[in-house]
Amino acid sequence: MGSATEQWNAAIEEKMGQGMDKVRATREVVHENPELHRAYIEEFNAARGRKARLPELV
Repeated sequence: MGSATEQWNAAIEEKMGQGMDKVRATREVVHENPELHRAYIEEFNAARGRKARLPELV
């Protein structure tokens, strides 16, 4: 399946392929898949030596 970053980018690209601009595509993916968004943020921060302080998903 790929890393969270690869999945995130693929989801954004898929939405953009449907005619959305990047901002709208990102908003849609965040709304539709909050778990992927969280995984992407955690992976992004870890790659840069940062620790994410994210609230728990309910």
